[in-house]
Amino acid sequence: MTPEATTLLTQIEPISAILAILILLLLVTSGYLWQQQRRLQRQQLTLLTQLEQQQKDMRALLQSSTQVGERVGRLERATKQLASRQEEQGLRGRDRGDEEYDIAYAQAIKLVRKGASVEELVDICGLARDEAELIMRMHRRQAAADRW
Repeated sequence: MTPEATTLLTQIEPISAILAILILLLLVTSGYLWQQQRRLQRQQLTLLTQLEQQQKDMRALLQSSTQVGERVGRLERATKQLASRQEEQGLRGRDRGDEEYDIAYAQAIKLVRKGASVEELVDICGLARDEAELIMRMHRRQAAADRW
């Protein structure tokens, strides 16, 4: 070999060693980046699955709240209809603090304790038949117990 070739080989050896190290470093870095990419893809898939489940849950909650709102609306309408019927039948407007009705109820209770009938309570006290029957049921037992 000629001295020029030997000089050339001695110069090439350090360059090829550096290139080999760089290639090895590049391969290691590529492998690490590939693993990171796969990990991130798995993480992305997990997050997408969680997001889809949360979207389903939100739709279910929205549907439930809509159904509850509709039910509340129906109940409010039914309550208004019931209040309207009560007003039509004259069942509303009797407040507990209304003295006239308190006196009528007190008189009805006294009459029940004396043995009055439902018809007498309706006629004498001006109560509705249902009210008279209720007072009769509530106070007839008490009147019988007081006699003993």
